Amino acid sequence: ILGALPPGRKLESMRALADELAVSLPVVREAVAELRSIGLVEVRHGIGVFVARRQKAARVLRAERRRATRREIHALRQGLEPLAAAAAARRPKSVRAHDVRLALYERDRERFAGDAERFTDADIELHQAILRASGNVLASAAWGMAARALWPDLLARARSLAADQRLDDLHRELVDAVEAGHETTARRAARLITAIEEHALQ
Repeated sequence: ILGALPPGRKLESMRALADELAVSLPVVREAVAELRSIGLVEVRHGIGVFVARRQKAARVLRAERRRATRREIHALRQGLEPLAAAAAARRPKSVRAHDVRLALYERDRERFAGDAERFTDADIELHQAILRASGNVLASAAWGMAARALWPDLLARARSLAADQRLDDLHRELVDAVEAGHETTARRAARLITAIEEHALQ
């Protein structure tokens, strides 16, 4: 996930991130502090927040992922995805929709193909595409961390997740809402998806 960003790249200001995600500045500061603690970003006081060196980030991330509980990871998802979906819907249509729609087509294709690993990858990629469409690199990086940690559990339940018609309908509703710029619908669909998937993984 962070591979798309060169080490040392400066991120948007915390105030800009707060405005983009429609959250308070303290929430963004807390998120940046958490990403800093696991080695994904470096904070240079008076200058800004920068992408950390990849090797260090990957090493610390692996250690933190081993310590994180499933409940913590789901809490991260439930906080990020509705906000990111709404942010993606707010962005100009030319920026937000193309990759998300393609990712939904791929998820649909793998849903019927019957390969659990490929379906799991396609499902994760759809959520990642929405995080990327939000334009928030911090949220995208955090979701990447959660996805890698949840992948074995998602794979183990891939067949039941693929067969869940309500979940499929919600993914379609989510993508439609992002394309149409309907923030409230996008936020609601993302919140329901994460709740259903959390229940399925218990």
